[in-house]
Amino acid sequence: MKRRQPVMMLGIPLRKNPPDDVVETKDLIDVAKDMIKTGDLKGAAFLLADEANMSERNIAQVFFGAVVDELASGKRSAARKLFAPIRKMYREYELPSSLHSFVTFNATNAAIDFAIAESEDQSDIADRIEEADLYDVKTFGVEFANRDYRIANSEEDAEEIAIADVKERLGEEPDMFNLDFLNRFWDQDELKKQVRAIALDEDYWNEADDRDVMRAADQYRIDYEEDEDGDLVDGDRVRSDVAEAQAEERANDPMDYLQEILGDEMIPWLRDNVGIDIDAAAEAAVREDGAGVFLSSYDGNLNTTVSGFCYWRTN
Repeated sequence: MKRRQPVMMLGIPLRKNPPDDVVETKDLIDVAKDMIKTGDLKGAAFLLADEANMSERNIAQVFFGAVVDELASGKRSAARKLFAPIRKMYREYELPSSLHSFVTFNATNAAIDFAIAESEDQSDIADRIEEADLYDVKTFGVEFANRDYRIANSEEDAEEIAIADVKERLGEEPDMFNLDFLNRFWDQDELKKQVRAIALDEDYWNEADDRDVMRAADQYRIDYEEDEDGDLVDGDRVRSDVAEAQAEERANDPMDYLQEILGDEMIPWLRDNVGIDIDAAAEAAVREDGAGVFLSSYDGNLNTTVSGFCYWRTN
């Protein structure tokens, strides 16, 4: 009879089944676990699929059960050596989405790898971990000795969470970011338009003394004429041109002008009236400062386990 090839082993050669006398004398799962612990992952998968007729999900559970056994018995180094290649093996092959999700990221797997990375002995670790999604990204939380951690499936997921967090902060509290950073992401065309509208003060120049208007006209290189008494000729036109030139000058250097007239209210005003490219700003913030700065309120660090999980401390 042609042997069935397990789904997770597609495209790779598998070792032959163990001898019949071994299968007859030991429980198939125990045999498979022994094979796993000696590094024969392919052979164990073939055994469970052929002889035990197990589903892919159950095979995955046996594989990770072998890691749990090593961890529970205090063989942390052995568990570490097993977990990475097992997870890598599952991630590299095309799997049904339900199995792939189970194998690559569930509470047991995340807890095992976290315990290895943090040198935690607790055999009940899988029971102490809780699912808590962040910004629609699946994560798990776990607590040890008053230390709270969050675990994500990968660095990419951690970065996705950090970017979503920065977007939220930019929308609600943009003034917590450095002004030089924010200035790179304001809508420049809208900023100039808004500042020009604020700075255009025709009423002031309409009431200004002719001498003040002429001094401003000289400053902005606006042509004008004086009559024999020293008064402006075509004063309305000159006053309007001066007002326009002043507004344009301030629009071309908007931040100093806004700081002068708005003070601490400048950034909220910019957020509400100009708008910021939140997507670009959030991605730049995470790229330049690192996701850990925004995720870990304890030390700003991200940690990656040997098999690719990413975790951070939150207190």
